[in-house]
Amino acid sequence: MKFSVIMPIHNEEKLLHYSLPSVYRLNPDEVILLFDNCKDDSFNIASGIVKKYDKDHKKTRFVSDLGDSSEWRFRIAYVKRKGLELASFDTVLIADADTIIHEKVKSHLNMMKYYKHISFSRIDYPINWRSYIKRMIKFIYKKGKLGGLNAVSVSAYKECEDKEEVKKIITGEDALLRFSIQKKYPVFYVDSPNIHLRPKENYFYNYNKGVQFWQILKTSFLKVIFSGVVSGRFSLIKGYIHYRYGKKVESIET
Repeated sequence: MKFSVIMPIHNEEKLLHYSLPSVYRLNPDEVILLFDNCKDDSFNIASGIVKKYDKDHKKTRFVSDLGDSSEWRFRIAYVKRKGLELASFDTVLIADADTIIHEKVKSHLNMMKYYKHISFSRIDYPINWRSYIKRMIKFIYKKGKLGGLNAVSVSAYKECEDKEEVKKIITGEDALLRFSIQKKYPVFYVDSPNIHLRPKENYFYNYNKGVQFWQILKTSFLKVIFSGVVSGRFSLIKGYIHYRYGKKVESIET
């Protein structure tokens, strides 16, 4: 099956050496690198890596002019949708610059014949105790699981996602895309040893997740309490309560 890979890049000079080669090891038919206002050396580093794996740029496209996202509240949601619109093939793997993709992911892309969205798990590195708690919670709540690496059918995305709704979100762009598609089509989740090089643990990141739990996922209050208490992420509960019950939402930072 032919497929595209899109990768948004914003000041990722430290991680591209690890993540971008893993994209080419999948042997995709197209790679679209979306440079989003990079102020560091990301462009030159990516150019050097591409020269090694795709010297003549037969499959690689560099996109630096991403246009105006002033109507969108969440910039990365806009950038990823821009990449989907540019892709030449219906199956698109949305790669993050902080993720080393395992080669076995490619074998699962054949399942896109039957599913319109496949989500792959990631393993946090370095591992901390919350990484184990997160995996335990996902094991308990199997329904609606979402990983950090996602394959999407572009035609299903265009059909299912509300173009105005996505402009309003302030977090959870991947979750919105998956749950929009699964209203009409089957989706799938794969436990996969992809490596997440930038596991985040801070107040605003967890607060952000709490907002996502209601704005996008409509998660029950009891589930959020359980997740927040067991993992020690109390700002997750705070973000959920603020958004669900109409309190002033704090500035989303990560």
